[in-house]
Amino acid sequence: MIFEHPLIIVQKRQKMDRMRLTASGQAKEASEPDKSNILLIMTDQQSSDLMSCVMGTRVLHTPHMDSLAEHGLRFTRAYTPNPLCIPARNSIFSGCHPHTTGIQSNSSKKLDIEKCPLMGSMFLAAGYDTGYFGKWHINAEKDVDKSGFQEMAVNQGNGHDDEIATPTIEFMSRNRDKPFLAVASFSNPHDVCQLARGEKLPGGEVGEPPPPEFCPPPPFNLAEPTNETDTMSFARRSYQASPMFPVGTFTRDDW
Repeated sequence: MIFEHPLIIVQKRQKMDRMRLTASGQAKEASEPDKSNILLIMTDQQSSDLMSCVMGTRVLHTPHMDSLAEHGLRFTRAYTPNPLCIPARNSIFSGCHPHTTGIQSNSSKKLDIEKCPLMGSMFLAAGYDTGYFGKWHINAEKDVDKSGFQEMAVNQGNGHDDEIATPTIEFMSRNRDKPFLAVASFSNPHDVCQLARGEKLPGGEVGEPPPPEFCPPPPFNLAEPTNETDTMSFARRSYQASPMFPVGTFTRDDW
């Protein structure tokens, strides 16, 4: 995995009791500010530029993501703490660097939640209803005591993203007295990138790819870093030469 791409939608809750009466009968604004509802949307292996509101509509069209970006917050200057899925997600949801979590590879090593509590626990303690829907890949138990998420539909649909949106919407649509934190963690475009690995696709073979001029341009950092050390160069080339990730000979057009 290259990128975990988060997008947050913050919605101010409308409350009828913003004003309260004091003992003297005078109206006084409540001292505690309203808390926002928060929807955290994640896609897997999507560059943050791959939205038509950023790149334009010549090679892609993402009207729904554009609308979410317009009315929410988009992370435009955030950097993943690790290029691998599990270390990145453990850091995103704990706020701890991989060298602190101790999870620096796609391993099953458990996260120390006493040392690095998860986002769900923090929001639950702050008075939020919490829900998590979709891809997990966090090295903690999927129960409220460990994760802080009261309602979970983890890995539901085995990668079928349409089965992630439905429970997320249902969770957000309920009448409640508390604000909510909802996480919708989608698998794609991770799965549609499997062709690059030379693996068989579950839906069968696809046709010839479109000409490069009809594809989004590669990211600006595709080229080999000019300051890359010999050790890092050897590790990268060895990794890209493996049968599972045979991309070492890819040209810009191949990408």
